[in-house]
Amino acid sequence: MNFDPTTMARARVALRSANHDLLFDPNVNLIGIGHPEHKGQIHENELAIRVHVHSKLTGMALEAATVAGYTHPIPAEINGFQTDVLQGTYRLHQ
Repeated sequence: MNFDPTTMARARVALRSANHDLLFDPNVNLIGIGHPEHKGQIHENELAIRVHVHSKLTGMALEAATVAGYTHPIPAEINGFQTDVLQGTYRLHQ
């Protein structure tokens, strides 16, 4: 689905904000703009800030990792765009 230029411009601003706020986090390895997943289904009529992490932590594990300095909580929304947190480790091809 194509999005209007204003929405795309706002998404790029949100992406820059996410990069500024989250890329220092050792658990975050990639941030981009994309279609969010809801219960395993991609929704092509929405845009989200997609944050790829090494380990997707929740609850007590997230609290312990935050206290230890391993990661920081990722906000549910950045500049009006929801965040979609995905687990994945990516390596450059040789």
